[in-house]
Amino acid sequence: MDSLETRRKKFDMLQVWKILHGFDNTNPETWFKKKNANRRTRSNVKEMTLEQQWANLELRKNFFSNRVVKDWNMLPESVRTEKRISKFKKEMAKKTCTEKQKKMNMSCSK
Repeated sequence: MDSLETRRKKFDMLQVWKILHGFDNTNPETWFKKKNANRRTRSNVKEMTLEQQWANLELRKNFFSNRVVKDWNMLPESVRTEKRISKFKKEMAKKTCTEKQKKMNMSCSK
């Protein structure tokens, strides 16, 4: 069984996917700010890359809209842009095996 922290991250990523793909009845701009892909910089900004919001207080850093950005942006672009939720879940499960499981040669839970 996955740890509470791992399960929370999985469900957070699932919720971000639902919001960004329109499966949740909310405006994505309410929660997230996408990085501007049209800016002329050296960074390789993809379509589904989110921008970390500035947080002055420690409390704000733990809000859903802030705590998920780093983990979301670490997912491969192919996973973030997946059109079907079932495919997203499968691909995300492959990417979220913990280092401890890998070191101990344990299989990841499905």
